[in-house]
Amino acid sequence: MTDYSFDAVGEQMKKMLDNAIQTYLFEHEWIGTPTDGFEGSGWDTRLPRVSAAHAGTIQLRFNMMSQTRTARIPPGARYVKDEQEGYLLYQVYELDPYVDIYEPIIDRVNKAFLGWRTLPDPADFAAVKGVLADVVDELTPDEQQDGSYSFVDVKVQSAIELMNKWVSPQGQQASSDLLFAFDSAYGVGRITGVMTNQAQVAAGLGLAVAGEEQVWTKARADLMAIAVDGAEALRWDGGGGGTIDLGVVKAFVDLVKVFTPASLGILMDGLSAGIGFLQEVIPEQTTEKKESTISGGSAMEVLANIEKAVSDLESAIFNEEQEIAKKMRKLGEIIGSRNAEDFHIHPGAGVDETFAKAAEIRINVDMVRTIGTRDVPTIAGAFLDAADLASGQTGSGIWSREQNIGYGSIGPHTPWNARMSDLDAMATGSARELVEAGRRLAIAAGWVEDSDISSHSAISDHKDELDRGKYEWSASS
Repeated sequence: MTDYSFDAVGEQMKKMLDNAIQTYLFEHEWIGTPTDGFEGSGWDTRLPRVSAAHAGTIQLRFNMMSQTRTARIPPGARYVKDEQEGYLLYQVYELDPYVDIYEPIIDRVNKAFLGWRTLPDPADFAAVKGVLADVVDELTPDEQQDGSYSFVDVKVQSAIELMNKWVSPQGQQASSDLLFAFDSAYGVGRITGVMTNQAQVAAGLGLAVAGEEQVWTKARADLMAIAVDGAEALRWDGGGGGTIDLGVVKAFVDLVKVFTPASLGILMDGLSAGIGFLQEVIPEQTTEKKESTISGGSAMEVLANIEKAVSDLESAIFNEEQEIAKKMRKLGEIIGSRNAEDFHIHPGAGVDETFAKAAEIRINVDMVRTIGTRDVPTIAGAFLDAADLASGQTGSGIWSREQNIGYGSIGPHTPWNARMSDLDAMATGSARELVEAGRRLAIAAGWVEDSDISSHSAISDHKDELDRGKYEWSASS
């Protein structure tokens, strides 16, 4: 099968035009080609080649006394008069070859394929899919049998382990109101739960762009099948045609095998941290089979079937993209219906009040101080990394298509991008609050603010993300 490209579609359209014109006139017993013109037995005048047919109306003379089989009256020809030349009798007809024969066919083919030469590129969605896979891996904690957590980023894993060991009421540091308050608001249990839920949001977004990638991969193949088979079916000598089985209706089959972050299985298999909702936002595959007939009994019938096949393909794309939009709205409903603290480390206004008060109780522990200035920012950096990766992928450019093919001019980008904004707000806000909570923890442990925590290597490259973070957060509508 010919690969899809702007030029490849154009080449097949040219073949369709030439074959349709040649076959249509052959059906009226006029023989020739669009590049050379056509002649009919019993007619004194040739039909001009297509490229020279803009001259306007011509007269055709039919020899009424011809002794051989004669060609039929050309489509659109209008009788003018009879005339005699010697002993020969003629019927005279007027015809504008371009307006009456060629242009209607050219217009039908061009209209049928309008916008289809510049379909969205699956490779663009594959790139976004890869970024979102990295976001999922950045955020997903993998709980081990001993209750510890592993992360793709070993620095984050180490920071979590130290927090669990030293900054929790059950840890090796003596229990205190301060540590109890910190653990309740910002401890390992809170962090891993929030991370897991944010990772599921990122995975839902990744599965959506994986779906778009598959939609346009299969739609491009379907369109080329229609164009190639259509050109063949229009040949005057009966070259081919048949039926097209549209592959785009199967775009979401095994979608979880297309979007493959290393941590996806953790999110799919049931969670010890967070709430499990990812299965609810995976685009559902259809079991329907969609066939479009290309062949026909005449050039006009084949053209009508090609037009219908392209229309069927457009409807199938719409249905698939509508499913993606529906799942993105479902993701928004899940985010909006759950407690905000499921997705943001502390969605209230300012640092957790209980911890803020407890931070007045000073303890003098070097490790706790270090955790506040080093390890808590390291964990905040994971949220900021995720936000940084995702924020560069929000534009609608790769979703754009001509003629509103599918689910409108930018497909399901609007609901998808709304969820991307949710993810950015969750991640940046959680990071900002963690950094502030770490600072207060360190001060309570005797740290003298002789340096700025924001200079920590985990967050120093993420000033924009940290500045975007808001202490107060609620789901978008």
